[in-house]
Amino acid sequence: MKDDPRFFRARAALEQFAQVAQLKSTAAIHPTYGYWQLPDLVWRFAEPHDELRELFASIALTAPKNTEWTFHERKNSFILPLRLANASTGPNGEGMQEARRLIVQTDQAFCEEANKDMDLIIQGIAEAGRR
Repeated sequence: MKDDPRFFRARAALEQFAQVAQLKSTAAIHPTYGYWQLPDLVWRFAEPHDELRELFASIALTAPKNTEWTFHERKNSFILPLRLANASTGPNGEGMQEARRLIVQTDQAFCEEANKDMDLIIQGIAEAGRR
């Protein structure tokens, strides 16, 4: 969501490495209904940067404190909760939207903890960019 402060923090952190062509960052709280959402971070740089793959994978593994996370790269780069990634039913993320809906509806505590982790992940990206 482009008016969410997390979106701007994520963009600033990622743009320390390269120009961001596309970015999606889920807001922590649903803007209309007020429930916790399941966070993820999806981006694509204007040009590929294979040399950053290990850095982002490492941040996804080490920055969070509450849940397990994973980094995937296809056309876009993804950092998302491992629980969500494992719930998809196909190699291209089939079933992920349904899995996301079920987690949000049945496990708000998980969503809250995952949102705390997402803030730590973005902070980790920002700190790595300042090195």
